[in-house]
Amino acid sequence: MITGMKISKYILIFSGYNQRAVIAFLRTLEKNNIANYLIFACSRDDTILKTIYADKVYAVRKNRQLDLDEIRQLILSAKEKKEFSTFLIPPSTEALNRFLLDHMSILSSLGLENVLVDKNLYETISDKEKFSRLCVSYGMTVPEEIAFPPKFKKKFVAKPKTYFSGDGKAYAPVLITTAEEYDHFIGAYQQNDFYYQQFLEGKSIYLLYYITKSKKVYSFSQENLMQQPGGKSVLCAKTSTYHHTAIADAYKNMLLQVGYHGFVMIELRITADNEYMIEANPRFWGPSQLFVDSGYNFFEIFLKEYGFLNDIDPEEPKTEIFYYWSGGFLSPDKKEAVAFGGFEKDFNPDFLIQNDIYKRPDTNQLYIDGD
Repeated sequence: MITGMKISKYILIFSGYNQRAVIAFLRTLEKNNIANYLIFACSRDDTILKTIYADKVYAVRKNRQLDLDEIRQLILSAKEKKEFSTFLIPPSTEALNRFLLDHMSILSSLGLENVLVDKNLYETISDKEKFSRLCVSYGMTVPEEIAFPPKFKKKFVAKPKTYFSGDGKAYAPVLITTAEEYDHFIGAYQQNDFYYQQFLEGKSIYLLYYITKSKKVYSFSQENLMQQPGGKSVLCAKTSTYHHTAIADAYKNMLLQVGYHGFVMIELRITADNEYMIEANPRFWGPSQLFVDSGYNFFEIFLKEYGFLNDIDPEEPKTEIFYYWSGGFLSPDKKEAVAFGGFEKDFNPDFLIQNDIYKRPDTNQLYIDGD
């Protein structure tokens, strides 16, 4: 039986972004009777305030953007009130992770225990062009790189070279599937901030890893069944056994060789002829509730490594476990959603609703509101 340990260290959670992963993490804390955590809500509109976790909100930030002075004052206030000396901040979002790395010296002096790799390695994994180059150097296959076409002929993907563009903005990849989208891209973006790859159809797989600082590797995988348009958030997924394949071992060995530790997801697109690396995310993942429900909980492994849990021994995940986010559909008739492998023919919302991320006692208001 897993029980919480009485220690003086606190967990400080930043909510409001990547909220489904944050909720899955909070459920793990509550399941394991870990009470020494506080939440910093991003604003008065933060949906965490509609959940049972509202009681754990220590403060509502005045700035949605991460502001060092404000966060420093919140940490000092929390330390004084709760009487803890050290704390860790879970790597829940990309923006938060980069903020922590940029201000690590100051935050460490306040008592932060760093859970991230160094900034250069982090950016090598997170920046899409850098990670693509790394994968190629290890013999992995990536989508064919193309020059920006002078006019639209066929689908392609524009990927930001680095997390921050030349003008300091953070862009997601842009899927360009029509002439109208091509024209919009030209008007809205600086072409030099991106590199361009062929668009691939095929099965969508996430390879998920948690690597401890002592280099022990935990692996999981999921098959994505439905996704928001434009390659955005996953709406439906199920457990997979792809983490037992040779390509999963190859990525694991690559991560070990470069010295990575912590959470990381590698997205693959499986076609008839190859397994293509799409991108990597070294942080929490939106559909994290899937590995929680499967019984192979990466969060518990993380909590064990940093002293919040006693020894745990995760077993092979349960099979045929589904993740579903009904509130993520962008249109009521759900026709805009992208389905992989012809899943639209098998889509059964009446069956999937039992796995809905928010249709649960702690977050039922979010389900009702359609968040």
